[in-house]
Amino acid sequence: MPRTCVQILLSSPSELYRLGREICTDLYLISISAQFYDSEIVDLAFLAIFKQIVYNSAEHLISTLARGSYESTACIFSGIIHLWLEHIDMQIQSEMVDHTRAVLPDNTHMHNGSSLPEFEVIHKTLCSREKEAIMTKIMNVDTALYHMLRFSTETAKQNVTVRLGMLSAGILALPLTAFANAEFKLSSLVNVPGKDGAPQGAKLGISVEAEPISLAAINAEASTLTFIVHSPKFKNSWNGQRLSTRLSLCSSLVFSLLGSDEWPDEGYEVTSALFRKIFVVEI
Repeated sequence: MPRTCVQILLSSPSELYRLGREICTDLYLISISAQFYDSEIVDLAFLAIFKQIVYNSAEHLISTLARGSYESTACIFSGIIHLWLEHIDMQIQSEMVDHTRAVLPDNTHMHNGSSLPEFEVIHKTLCSREKEAIMTKIMNVDTALYHMLRFSTETAKQNVTVRLGMLSAGILALPLTAFANAEFKLSSLVNVPGKDGAPQGAKLGISVEAEPISLAAINAEASTLTFIVHSPKFKNSWNGQRLSTRLSLCSSLVFSLLGSDEWPDEGYEVTSALFRKIFVVEI
């Protein structure tokens, strides 16, 4: 089964759909059975699933999740969300570096009149190399975000068990990431310490148990976004149509999670009110 993960990671976007249909169950079983596999294999499985989603080739995973349990759904989405948050963190850091370079004089890029010292070469695992390659390739690519939002929306529509599992994993962090940039850094979500004191997210390794993303952290970031999302400055930074598309897709996801007659659980009243202000959805 490790070859299954490698096949996905090394495949071209055009091959992903066929491979996804053939080996979707293998990836799913590895991801929810971490105790039986080497940590590198589990991380490869989650990364393979992540690649399928951002390249819009995860249709078969939706039907597999629909047949799964609350626990397995929470496990899968926890891995997906933490990988996505790592990608968002990388994207924000890159934007901040670009901004710094733009405002600093040219000579500040030099160190004592010469180039900055070279960094030590770090030998990376296959998973680390492929993760960096995928995340670099989709950085600031709107379609990757759109595919992630649509995948999550369609999955949430399957049944109440799936929806509850997604909520438990912290899926409500996803619509907030649609607006992440150097001004809205989501620091409560991408830099929160896990059990070992390291930042939450895929940097821990998905096979390492991370603390769930807390609803309090999601609410804190949502509260911040309510104050800026409708401001002229914020709207202008997203160039009209990009903002409209984000609001529309996020609204659909939030409604699929919180807008059902089958109320998911008590405790989401504040979250619903905040998301209603941001996305103007009827919850």
